Amino acid sequence: MRLFVTGASGFLGRAFAEAALVQGHDVHALVRRPSAALEHMGLQPVVRDILELTAEDLPGALEAVVHFATGVDGDEDHVVEVAVEGTLRLLEAARARDVARLVHVSSMSVYSSRAARRELEPHPEARGAYARSKVLAEAALLERLRAEPDPGLEVTVIRPGLVFGPGMTSALAGTAVELPLGLSVGLGRRRQGVPFVTAADLNAGILS
Repeated sequence: MRLFVTGASGFLGRAFAEAALVQGHDVHALVRRPSAALEHMGLQPVVRDILELTAEDLPGALEAVVHFATGVDGDEDHVVEVAVEGTLRLLEAARARDVARLVHVSSMSVYSSRAARRELEPHPEARGAYARSKVLAEAALLERLRAEPDPGLEVTVIRPGLVFGPGMTSALAGTAVELPLGLSVGLGRRRQGVPFVTAADLNAGILS
């Protein structure tokens, strides 16, 4: 399968790109700056800010786009802009290229803080920059799909919990750290349980 992966230099995107390559998929990637790690895998990614992405940046004959890229630096407004506008730009580029499937990797942080509720957080402005950006990006994507349906494009939204695995950049990456012998330690209050998922399992689910 020919894949295009955004955010491929981040922890999740890089792990997915590597897993897809191991399975024999034809992987193409988008990054904001050159990545020695991706080049070591044999990839020559497109180096482009997602806010400037166009359909011409996507290779032809793609079967799926997997979207990990999100805002990670700058002030809160920029984090939100990257998440929201970047997602919509990718959607339009995928449509222009007649891509059959778009996988938007969101987060369980989009849920309301009330444990019994499973809809999008109705007050994203009350959340931190990351959660707010995820809520607004997902809401914008769904709104655009409702306003401009495209029967030729299958869109899947994934909302994983705490993803961990090899390659995490610090003990605080994802609010957990993986220890030797396959042990992991989560950080936070005991009563605020969060489902764990390994990067390997997340990748297997996306690739299935």
